[in-house]
Amino acid sequence: MNGKLKTRGFVRRRILRILGRTSACGVVAASLATSQARAQTAVAPMAYRADYAHVCWEDESQSDSILVDWYLVTPWTTVSFAGEPTWSPDASRIAFSQAILSYSPTLSCSRGVVGYDIYAISPFGRANLTNSAPDASAIDPAWSPDGMQIAFARTITGAPWQIYVMNPDGSGLLRLTSGDVLQARHPSWSPDSARIAFECEIETDNPDICLINRNGTGLVRLTSEAGGDSSPVWSPDGSRIVFSTTRFGVENVLALMNPDGREASQIGAGIQGRPGSWSPDGAQIAFTASGADQEICSPVTETCYVYTPSAIYMTTPDGAYVNLLVDSGGDPAWMPTTTVAAPANLTATAGDGQVGLNWSASAVASSYTVRRATSSGGPYANVTSGITATNYIDTGLTNGVTYYYVVQAVNANRSSPDSNETSATPTRVVPPSVRVTANGMHGSVTLSGGQSLTVAISFDVGSAQVLNPAEVYLGVASDSGTLLWMDPHTHAFVPTMAAVYSGSLASFGPTTTVYYRDVSALTPRRYWWFIVVDADSNGVPNSTYFDYTQTVIQ
Repeated sequence: MNGKLKTRGFVRRRILRILGRTSACGVVAASLATSQARAQTAVAPMAYRADYAHVCWEDESQSDSILVDWYLVTPWTTVSFAGEPTWSPDASRIAFSQAILSYSPTLSCSRGVVGYDIYAISPFGRANLTNSAPDASAIDPAWSPDGMQIAFARTITGAPWQIYVMNPDGSGLLRLTSGDVLQARHPSWSPDSARIAFECEIETDNPDICLINRNGTGLVRLTSEAGGDSSPVWSPDGSRIVFSTTRFGVENVLALMNPDGREASQIGAGIQGRPGSWSPDGAQIAFTASGADQEICSPVTETCYVYTPSAIYMTTPDGAYVNLLVDSGGDPAWMPTTTVAAPANLTATAGDGQVGLNWSASAVASSYTVRRATSSGGPYANVTSGITATNYIDTGLTNGVTYYYVVQAVNANRSSPDSNETSATPTRVVPPSVRVTANGMHGSVTLSGGQSLTVAISFDVGSAQVLNPAEVYLGVASDSGTLLWMDPHTHAFVPTMAAVYSGSLASFGPTTTVYYRDVSALTPRRYWWFIVVDADSNGVPNSTYFDYTQTVIQ
């Protein structure tokens, strides 16, 4: 890299020369951390590339040169030798390109870049989506507004760059451009995710702007000026495309045009740069352009160089306002501000010392936060956060106290408004009970000829939820080993089991189910009358609740 040479004396020339060879990496890291912190504070809603230029001493050639390292800056972390960030529409992930290095960058002033891969990063980790080495390279990622695909430029074994799409996990690779398109780069999605604008070469060395459908059909050449048009970026409302052009007599001037390529006009009096991103409200355009000259000096050769970095600016679409954002960097990408919808249909079910909550999912939520209060309207305190299910059981509560709940949906660093409020009052649960009596007695009763027998059943749901569906079975067993079931139609006892009732089961009883005017009709022996209440309707008595009583017929 060339720079303007200056000479400046150092008092401690010898010491600095030694230090310059051994600690340059530490100086770079410290300075970069400072510049990143300053830049990230200034443009918190952006991801971008931060550049750091320094003088590198090459032992082999006994000379120094300017070396520029670049780093992707995100709200979560920084990534070395990476740039071109693009946000997922829900702001939970960022796709970016990263250099593939042939050897460790600490061993030489040359970085040995042999290609690029596209990665996706989130607060929870990163993944290589393209795995291009050794025969391919991928750059210029652009996430579709519907979140379903990532468009990018790809080359294989030195062939021309072409536009591809893939799924966010790297699967579903599809080439869109071919044939008439000699080169293709810098894709940008329409807001409805139906089309992609991109930089195309239909004629050799004359870049233009083209459109293509997301499935690779419907190629349209939007511009065909003698001067080059490049780097299109679609506005959030879809009404305009900003691009860089030479058609107005100056190289790389920012311009606007309609999506059909008509009514192209330069921004302001001729702002030079390469567009990167519109603000979510469409009021600003962030772009990369030349920054202010910087002087960087070698502690080894006592030589200073003048270096002109790229920088990040923003402008209004009419060019009336231009502001510097980052003094050494590029590739600005504004964070989407898609509203996270509040969860709907929050309901609460009281239990014994607990409340069960259920709600409907929010479309772009990555997790949920449950909040609780002891009075309607709050103030609410967080009970738990980071849960990914749409239900939660809040335990350890005091019975008899009414609790009020809301739930928030969370995505990246944003939270939704509160959901609807719901409430529940935990109470001690009295379990259901079932009872069988013979002549009003529970346990055992002895009867002789001439006496009557009344077998009655009762069921109490207590404070538990009413069983629905439920089945009721009534049977009798004797000491002879027989087991009979009451037929629901004839009320006779038969070997085949059948439910005498099926459906919702609320409290009932006592209800007479068996009556003998004279027990002489029964063979003298021991009988056990029993009831089974089953909390399903599968035709099999699974004995959810069971009770019996005994009679002895003499």
